[in-house]
Amino acid sequence: MRNFFERKEKSIIAVLICIIGVLWVVIFADRKESAVVETDTVLSEVEEIEESEIEVEAIVESESEEVETVEQEIEQTETGVELQETAVEDWGSFEQYYMDNPIDNILSQQLEKALVEAERRDLQELYKELWLEQYRGMMEFVQNHCIYEEELENYERFAGEIERGYEELQPLIKNTMLDTFEVPSDSPEKATWGWGNGTAARLAMHEGMYYRNACMLLIPFLNNIDGGYDFITAEEVWERVEELYEVPTTITSSVPTSVEETRLAFGKALWDVYQKGILPDGGALDYTSMESARANSFSVIDIDFDGKEELVLRWENACMAGMMEIVYGYEDGVIFKELCEFPSMRFYENGIVEADWSHNQGLAGDFWPYDMYRYDAASDSYQKIGTVDAWDKSLSEKNYEDELFPADIDEDGDGVIYYVLPAEWDWPYNEEYLMDGADYETWRSAQIEDTSEMDIPFVNLTEEKIAELGYPMPYVYVPEPKG
Repeated sequence: MRNFFERKEKSIIAVLICIIGVLWVVIFADRKESAVVETDTVLSEVEEIEESEIEVEAIVESESEEVETVEQEIEQTETGVELQETAVEDWGSFEQYYMDNPIDNILSQQLEKALVEAERRDLQELYKELWLEQYRGMMEFVQNHCIYEEELENYERFAGEIERGYEELQPLIKNTMLDTFEVPSDSPEKATWGWGNGTAARLAMHEGMYYRNACMLLIPFLNNIDGGYDFITAEEVWERVEELYEVPTTITSSVPTSVEETRLAFGKALWDVYQKGILPDGGALDYTSMESARANSFSVIDIDFDGKEELVLRWENACMAGMMEIVYGYEDGVIFKELCEFPSMRFYENGIVEADWSHNQGLAGDFWPYDMYRYDAASDSYQKIGTVDAWDKSLSEKNYEDELFPADIDEDGDGVIYYVLPAEWDWPYNEEYLMDGADYETWRSAQIEDTSEMDIPFVNLTEEKIAELGYPMPYVYVPEPKG
């Protein structure tokens, strides 16, 4: 029995072991199958994720390529636009400066607003001055960049053509402005008719237009030169315009003008007179050439005894209507006119000036009529105080008013009486202004007092004498004689 039970026990144990084995296999198999399923699921999801990532990477790569392409296109477009804008700007700056530069723009506006003729003349002369400065500045800029001899020859040829061109155009411009086409060419009035009514200022503006157009020939190329050229700005033009309307509170500057500065200014002005026949105020002289200009004269002297030197220009080598003698002063960078008359003046040490008339075609006979001036320190100029004319009975028994010669006034009986006319006199020759010789001499002596006539050291208007004032001679093209 015991063996039986032992065998049974072993069998039961074997069965239990088998059952446990089966259960273990089943459980393990289920778990393995579950694990395989889960693993497959995970792997599938991973594969899907990897595929998605590949797709995303492909999309990103594609988009990156598109972005890069767009960026390149944008860059190329911007570069093209930039190059186009640069080209437009380079050419546009020339076009804009030609059509709308600050000198033309501002001066034209001011000329439209000008209320009086004197203001218009100042603006017209400023127009020439500004464009002439621009032209000279541009030419100096170009000249400084000329390296080779051929370039310098081209520069000098251009400068010469510009200078010669204006000289050749000026006569026709004058004829057109003055309407002197019907005046004979050998008549003195051909060159002087109409002067004094603003013609000189208008001619100055025409000269400014001429140099303006010369500048426009250079402007397109100046930016191509290293460093570039600085055009005048609107602010700088406005400053020059505003200077025209500045009214000094005093005539004398708080800082005295040096002798050297004064002489340099006079020297510069005399070069314009000598080389071009142009006065400091822009007026034109009766001028033919530098050779003919040498026959005229000047002096730098303190002629009015104000402690400062003046320039006295005597222009005699001209037609009668073109002769003149001018006294110029200088203060605060400006040359101004103190007196202008026919070149036959006598200066006295007390500031009195006797200025003979250019003609004596009246009743004065051997006596030459004259205007008398006195220097006025407050205005730093000469003010007219009277005019003296005469009536010589031997020429006519009647005067301009058809009145008989007044024998009662001619106390000395020499047949000559004198008209001493006030500064504001215009016409007619009234008897109230008449006096005999003795009374006239008394009046004249009271003006001149006990002073002596000044001996003015005039010198010829030559290059050597002008150069002594210290201002260097400017370059001026002189064309070769034809033939």
